[in-house]
Amino acid sequence: MASRAVSKKMLSQLESHRYFVLAVLLCVFPSQTVSAQSPAVPEQTTGYQGQTTPANLGEGKTSAGDGQLTYENVEEDFPEPEEGFASEGLDKSGFKEIWAQRGLAMQRGDRSQEYRLLSQLQHKKDAAGWPNLFQYGQVLAREAVKAQADGSSAAAYERASAAIALAPQHPGVQAIAGKVLVMAPERRLEGAAALGRSLFLSVTEPAHQRVRGGQLLIALWLSVLCASLLFGFIMALRSCGRMHTAVLDRLPSGTPNFQAALVVILLLATPVLFGFGVTLSLVWWLTFSGFWMRQPERLATVLVLIWMTLLPLTLPFALGHLHYPGSESELVYMAGRDMGNEALDVRLDNIQDPSPRILFLRGMRDYWRGDTGAALTIMEQAALMPEAGAEVFTALGNLRFRDGQKTRAIQSYDKALAIDSNRVVALFNKSRVLYKMADHSMAGAAHEAASDIDLAMVTRLSERAQDADMFFVADEPIAGSLLSVGAWDMQVDDNVADSFWSRFSPYERLHSALLGLVGLLLAFITLFAKQTLERAEDRSRAKGFVRSRATDHLEPVERSVQIRKQIREHRRQARLRRLRRVLGLIMAGGAHMVYGAPLSGLLFSCIFVTSMLLYLVSIDLLPALIRFDDAALSLFGIPLGVFVVGVYILSILMRPEEDW
Repeated sequence: MASRAVSKKMLSQLESHRYFVLAVLLCVFPSQTVSAQSPAVPEQTTGYQGQTTPANLGEGKTSAGDGQLTYENVEEDFPEPEEGFASEGLDKSGFKEIWAQRGLAMQRGDRSQEYRLLSQLQHKKDAAGWPNLFQYGQVLAREAVKAQADGSSAAAYERASAAIALAPQHPGVQAIAGKVLVMAPERRLEGAAALGRSLFLSVTEPAHQRVRGGQLLIALWLSVLCASLLFGFIMALRSCGRMHTAVLDRLPSGTPNFQAALVVILLLATPVLFGFGVTLSLVWWLTFSGFWMRQPERLATVLVLIWMTLLPLTLPFALGHLHYPGSESELVYMAGRDMGNEALDVRLDNIQDPSPRILFLRGMRDYWRGDTGAALTIMEQAALMPEAGAEVFTALGNLRFRDGQKTRAIQSYDKALAIDSNRVVALFNKSRVLYKMADHSMAGAAHEAASDIDLAMVTRLSERAQDADMFFVADEPIAGSLLSVGAWDMQVDDNVADSFWSRFSPYERLHSALLGLVGLLLAFITLFAKQTLERAEDRSRAKGFVRSRATDHLEPVERSVQIRKQIREHRRQARLRRLRRVLGLIMAGGAHMVYGAPLSGLLFSCIFVTSMLLYLVSIDLLPALIRFDDAALSLFGIPLGVFVVGVYILSILMRPEEDW
């Protein structure tokens, strides 16, 4: 017992003198100890890039990284990645494994296991940040339709809901799944929301917007042709009576009326008999009837001829959506939206001299799959290009922060804000990194600036940050504007446009445009000459001179002849009234043209024919030039049909009056 007491006393004395002995040893051997335990200090530093080391380091811990910490004053260089951050990205093989397990569960008929795996698939997609899985969503939507047809309503609704969750930005998946969910009373609201979202995505998503816009341009292009032909035909009919009188006055005296009418008919039918084509026929009809037109009709004639000049020239642009499938624009859109398609990665890697946009998409796809190192390398390459946008620097700042490079992350956010000062995500992430660096004043200023721009977004991000770990910075979703850049710059080849134009005119496109330009020039000359003659006659009358007319020396017309002329005019007006009723029932805007309101008639005709063509394409009665997502296109049949009927009824109810 005595020996144990002595040993405890000696240990306590050694413990009290341990710090004194260590201090003496450091004073005796200062330089050797430092040189043996610390690496060489570099001469220059690149700024603060990590956390400040506290005075009490505590117990030692082996670092998992290869970086080295060196100190000069209060800054650190070559930062070591901090422990704690782990990417939630998931490689393609992870989804394939879950999908294969779901297939086995379906074969065994284990519905509960299938639903559990579908929920796991959705959870992992959301956690990894993947935007869409188009292929899985399309398969699930078709399986939901099949299950509903087989009477398995529960399976149909579960698969439809999973399809909507896996492909939230695919209009076709939303349309098919929405139709399935609408059939269930308890899911009817969810199905209606999916159908509405399908219509919205069809006109907002870059790829679908491109195709819908191309179809609209083609329909508008054809409607302008139809409206112009209708206008030219009606103008010829309206002026045929005055043309008949003019021709009869210039024929030998005693010529029967039917001979003059035959001459007028031959003049009007010449373009059709000789196959002059659309453009030359319009120029022919409008030129002959232009001498008897009023001001609104002349304005409409000028507008039609301008259209006819521009139509052949704009045809390659209108057909540009034919070149969209397989193009780089489609690749850019699919790469930013669909993560399940492995062929997109190969196509992205095979692009020579990629733009910053291509590198950005490649980096984001690597990040979503959990390969943050490869994503950081690619983003660094994109940031060196002068065309790099704010989205590149924001994503680069996030990757640098998660790699432990806090100071360089701040620099990336500052570059993003220099390009777009209202970038809320960059400001919010900058405040997060500054808080991590203990610079609370600058962090608070950045957070306040972000709140001033969009308080609701900052509130949502702050709530997410509270639920996440200390390494949370917000990732920006890829904007649709980034995926639609350059989508409208492509045009079809001239051979395709020439082949399409040859179905409407025997002349080449450039020759047709030249004919329209000549007709436009003739219309201006006719209008200018008539105004000049009228003004000259007014000036001569003001001076007391009266211009002699060819009809001044004619004998007075007998009363019976005047009565016969009035009867002919009455019959012509009766024919025009019948024509108004017929054209008003056949095509919206036709009655307006006959009544003498050509501008209103042209507008109604173009809108009516355009909407009618789009409606017939949506219900598959007319073939579309490009088949693109038929499931979403069929939804347009309802609103387009309502619009067609509305325009038709409006054109009948509106009393056409003379324009201007």
